[in-house]
Amino acid sequence: MSEVALFMGIIGLTIFAGYLASIFFDRTKIPDVLILIFLGMIIGPIAHIIDPSQLANLAPFIGTIALVIIVFDGSTKLNLNEVLDELPESIWFTLLMSGLTVILVTIIFLISVTDVTWVHGLLAGMIVAGTSYEIIVPLVAKLDVKEKVKTLLNLESAFNDVFTIVGVVMIIGYMSPKIGKIGDPLQIIVSTLSIAIFLGIIGGVFWVKVLQQYKGKQFEYLLTIAFVFFLYSISEIYQGNGITSVLIFGLLLGNSDALARMFKMKEDLSLDPAITNFNNEISFFVRTMFFVYMGIILNLQKIDLNLTIIALLMFIAALVARYLAVKVLAWRNPQMADSELIISALMPRGLATAVLAALVADLAIDGINFPNISEIVVLFILFTNIFATVAVFYYETQMVPFNKKATAQSPTKGK
Repeated sequence: MSEVALFMGIIGLTIFAGYLASIFFDRTKIPDVLILIFLGMIIGPIAHIIDPSQLANLAPFIGTIALVIIVFDGSTKLNLNEVLDELPESIWFTLLMSGLTVILVTIIFLISVTDVTWVHGLLAGMIVAGTSYEIIVPLVAKLDVKEKVKTLLNLESAFNDVFTIVGVVMIIGYMSPKIGKIGDPLQIIVSTLSIAIFLGIIGGVFWVKVLQQYKGKQFEYLLTIAFVFFLYSISEIYQGNGITSVLIFGLLLGNSDALARMFKMKEDLSLDPAITNFNNEISFFVRTMFFVYMGIILNLQKIDLNLTIIALLMFIAALVARYLAVKVLAWRNPQMADSELIISALMPRGLATAVLAALVADLAIDGINFPNISEIVVLFILFTNIFATVAVFYYETQMVPFNKKATAQSPTKGK
């Protein structure tokens, strides 16, 4: 009974901590991600209130549930017109940024780690190439940036999930004869996205019609979440990308009223505000618990100075890659020039990166020997989140007031 009471107390403490961290961000502009991760570290590897080893194996399940709910919540708040406008730019930016990250991290990995091949370096680069949707979406939502920038960052983090997973699977297939050769990467990506988008559209249209009949009725939100989980599962089973399907599904639900007006439909297809409000509450609970969980399962005992230096060099390589990609973005689209700093800074890694590292570390396949990859990646994740936290704080407390002051003074100067 004492263990149950302790567990319930930790859940209550975590929710309060998440709420206070959110208020802390509003007042100080210091993001809550690191605060929650550090709380998890105190509960787990530092104070051992909870044994991290008992929860580590649940990471893929807890992470996926958190990711699905956060993606659904974020996608219902996206503007369809802005998404369509930013789609081409977000695709090439994601490809450029991921490609540069893989190249530079591969070079650094080969220089700093002994007894590895270029394939190991390529695999390490692919694992850490993608930003984290579950961190980006709630963080971007609170930032004082243009909607175009928010949409770009949201779409980039969503596409990263596809590219990194496909890339890691293909490299593993190359390294292991037992898996066999994988097909053309472009064909795989196009096929994966096509299936995911198709299922997301079909699911969205179907569920908009269902909600039209059930609007205002009991369990409306729970049935919607149940369908979201089902859609994710179907997409993954049929070789699509579940997260992309959920993203498209949420985008259609959140813009259903606008789509009805576009097609001159007389029915009221707007999303019930009760769903949005309840989803905000659930999303807050899930993301708070997820970040604390990330801190709990960190294995601090395996981390040493050598691994820390390797992870730091990889982080610097990823930062340089992102800086170069953002420079190209600003050159092609001058409207993004005043947001270079924040776009460059928002490179936190999270669930997908950790899961891919764990996948590679746990593979008992001939020809794949990748010691300490999980520990290196965990440190890399921490570095990216620390950097994003500091950069966001600087941007919100220094850059935003300066830009507002400059904007307010510009008409006066022109007179």
